[in-house]
Amino acid sequence: MTASTLESGKSIPLDVVLSALANEHRRAVLRSLNQTEGEAMEVSALVDQVSEHVRDGELPDDDHRQRVHTALHHLHLPKLEACGMIVRDTEMKPQLSSSGRSAAEMPAVLNIDRVMSSSIDSDTVLGLCADQHRRIALAVLANEQRSLTRNDLTKAIAKHNHHVPVTEMPKERLSEVQISLHHVHLPKIEAAGLVNYDQERGLVEPTEQFEEVQPQLSALFEADLDLESPVEL
Repeated sequence: MTASTLESGKSIPLDVVLSALANEHRRAVLRSLNQTEGEAMEVSALVDQVSEHVRDGELPDDDHRQRVHTALHHLHLPKLEACGMIVRDTEMKPQLSSSGRSAAEMPAVLNIDRVMSSSIDSDTVLGLCADQHRRIALAVLANEQRSLTRNDLTKAIAKHNHHVPVTEMPKERLSEVQISLHHVHLPKIEAAGLVNYDQERGLVEPTEQFEEVQPQLSALFEADLDLESPVEL
């Protein structure tokens, strides 16, 4: 991708945005590029800024900068470019695309490191929200403030993602949603410490940690323009 495609105007799905930014290095890249007013940035200057933001317990010495440079070059900049959030000019200097600027205007995402006060890290919260089925499940739990069943969450996904009552949803599609909740989404949310999931009873109970991160979750739910607030059963 080159600078000629900068103003393509194509929006990036929220799932892709949150997945790409579920990493502190990539959030630091977007914050830094967002301060250039649309200009390309020298890679060395970007490395310096990211090194200051992402220390991993280290002082920003030359060794640390070299590790950041390697990570940006081989992993983070290619990922941001592949999903259309940045472009690089003929000298490989990165700048935000129009879609990248839209993402950079999402304070709930880029400022999450500054407001997180929970034991759950920002990468985990963004990763959990990088799927609309999980966003709906988390949003319903946040709205209801009580334990819900797997069937309750299936009903909510049918209503808010597929926009049909659960009774009108094709049985094959309904089964797919239930299976993905059971085997993928609820275990992932439980592994992050936000719920306790009783698989035999199909019961999902929010934990104290869920309450701790609820303000950050709510801000991320608001970034999903396809979800009407509050997300109810």
